[in-house]
Amino acid sequence: YYQLPGGGLEDGEEIHIALEREILEELGCTINVINELGKVIEYRDEHELKQISFCFLGRLLELKQDPEFTLEELDCEFKIKWIDLNKAIKIFEEEKPKRYEGHFMILRNKILLEKTKEFLKV
Repeated sequence: YYQLPGGGLEDGEEIHIALEREILEELGCTINVINELGKVIEYRDEHELKQISFCFLGRLLELKQDPEFTLEELDCEFKIKWIDLNKAIKIFEEEKPKRYEGHFMILRNKILLEKTKEFLKV
């Protein structure tokens, strides 16, 4: 399946610092944050979970290192794939997740990419 880069805040960590850290860990690059696009708040009843995802638009500055995939990500053979925004939206429109969590991830990613497209048109 496809996924956008992301992750959680460490104790006491500011959102922008977490963003830079996660991008470096997951993509191996540094970015310049152009704008905060918004956030998505999800309520997952099955797991009694509330998740808040922040979305930022950034520009690639430099590829610095290989990504730091977790053991689980390595076992799943994660790969980085840079694709066109319109193609990414289409992928998430057509994705049919099998797991409960997948429905939330697909919808969240699609919404965030559509909002990115709207912002870039302004």
